[in-house]
Amino acid sequence: MEITPKARPVKNQPTKISIFINVHDGGQHPIARPSVKGVKINKSNWNKKGTTDKKNWVKTSEPNHRVINQKIHDLMIQLEAELKGFTTKEILVEKDKAISGGQNNFVKYFETQMNDIRNLTTKENDKYAIRQFKLFLEANDLIGIQFKDINNRLVKDMYNYFLENCSVGSANQYFDRIKNCYNNGVADEDLKFSTTKNPFFKFKKESVKKVNRGLTKSEFYRFKRYEAPINKPKWKHAQMMWLFELWGAFRVKDVIYMKWHNVVNTDNGFMFDFFTSKNGTRVFREIPFNVLELLIPQMALYYPELVEEYMSKVAKNDIQKKKRKSQPEKKELSKQEIFQLYNEGMSMEDIMKIDDRKYLTNTPEQTESFNELLDSNTNKMMYNILDMIINNNGDEFIFNHGKVDDLTHFIGWDKDEFERYKNAATKNYGALQSIRKKLDIKVKFTAHVARHTATQFMLDGGASNHEISEYLTHSNLVTMEKYRQTLGNNAGKLSTTLSDFIGDDK
Repeated sequence: MEITPKARPVKNQPTKISIFINVHDGGQHPIARPSVKGVKINKSNWNKKGTTDKKNWVKTSEPNHRVINQKIHDLMIQLEAELKGFTTKEILVEKDKAISGGQNNFVKYFETQMNDIRNLTTKENDKYAIRQFKLFLEANDLIGIQFKDINNRLVKDMYNYFLENCSVGSANQYFDRIKNCYNNGVADEDLKFSTTKNPFFKFKKESVKKVNRGLTKSEFYRFKRYEAPINKPKWKHAQMMWLFELWGAFRVKDVIYMKWHNVVNTDNGFMFDFFTSKNGTRVFREIPFNVLELLIPQMALYYPELVEEYMSKVAKNDIQKKKRKSQPEKKELSKQEIFQLYNEGMSMEDIMKIDDRKYLTNTPEQTESFNELLDSNTNKMMYNILDMIINNNGDEFIFNHGKVDDLTHFIGWDKDEFERYKNAATKNYGALQSIRKKLDIKVKFTAHVARHTATQFMLDGGASNHEISEYLTHSNLVTMEKYRQTLGNNAGKLSTTLSDFIGDDK
């Protein structure tokens, strides 16, 4: 039995055609010729060589070609189900099973492989790649392409399409993901597909000329000291978030998705405990106090009055510290000095007041103890506020204004959720570029600038490649070597911690 889409002229409309399904059982006449309701297309947009697996009877130049092709396909399946006494689902399953060996649908195989990927970043890259690949197929009427259809010419056309619609870096990334899927298919014994010539072999891609670099120390300190205007809260948010990225040498995605429950209160202080999105590496690090202070604007979104009280006490402490520092250091009077003052007519009572070291001396050790006492009281306040947020709002995002509904975690992303993530990242990027222009910083704040800057600071401090690679959570030293080649390696002492840069006011 043959079930075939056909076209016929539309009365009084010479440039238009309608579509019907011709059902023929081998007899002299068709047994049915139902029309695809509500469909009229330009005559030139009909593809006589269209096939069921590609669903390409109507060319992409026709508006709503996808909808029309789907209507044709659905009607054909419905007719076949009625004639065979099956359900439409059973017919679809039967057709799906019929595709085997070299006839395997490439896109379907790609999507199946993608679902099995555990690395969340790789899965996202695959989603972008297959999206661009589908657009390329649609533009060239190649929907439903099989492994056997992929040849040198198609690979070249695909790469050129990527270059026309994406940056060189993205085009290369998408190309590599398609190539990887093809190679997996060749190696897959269940697929039973073989080829004598791999169309991706020795294909030359364009080189990416642009190389990220980190901020210089001068640029970094300008950025760190910048006071964002009160009417630009997003600038302050982006600034604190970037400094937090720098401290941990985190990826932007990881920082966007950090939640308050990732901050853990232990006997040794507050720790950060989470798994990276790139390779699932667990990061468990102590958070220095000056890094915790970066979270104060976010804490204020939950307990504004308590944070305001804390900031007020910190300001008073600073005044007392400056006052103490301005006092001259007083020493104990010697016996000769006491006798001299007494002989000059000063009473012993007045002399003892001068020599009361308990209140009047100001040695560096006493000044340090005095400052620590002041800080310990205010620090307890901040720790209490942080504990309340962790206990009451632990499942909310740290750098997302506490709006839990805006984003879900990586697993199970749909298109809308991914767009929300991109929106959050884009807003942050825009705010950073505004600050950059304001401060005349030449380096653009791309996704990896914080990691490049952190790497440079650690290299300057004398840290080894292995130490830095572990801190960056690289899966191997090869990736770290790429960073080193980009930034250069300066000899020096063992790396000072990145938190020192955040707290340092040079």
